[in-house]
Amino acid sequence: METSPRRRHAPVGVMAGVGLYALDNNVQRLSEDHHKARRFADTLRRVPGVRVIPEGDVTNIVLLDLSGTGVEAHALADDLMALGIRLSVEGTFVNGGAKTGHGAA
Repeated sequence: METSPRRRHAPVGVMAGVGLYALDNNVQRLSEDHHKARRFADTLRRVPGVRVIPEGDVTNIVLLDLSGTGVEAHALADDLMALGIRLSVEGTFVNGGAKTGHGAA
């Protein structure tokens, strides 16, 4: 039995609705998020061994390469979560606001 086109595209409609809601209700917050991410990145650039990606301007997503620090990304994410700072850990990078693994955050 084949799924109807309406059912196949339902997730796209849901995501579009979420995006429209965000544009209508959270534009002010996006500016705040960018400012916080810039401060976060600027602070971490001063930590020996931490590489902030991208190296220039950041949006509200900050990736960190911790391979030069000896710090394990999951441990860092756990410690910062206790302070109310949420990081995602996946692979070899940490994302402040999303990717990392052993030796990277």
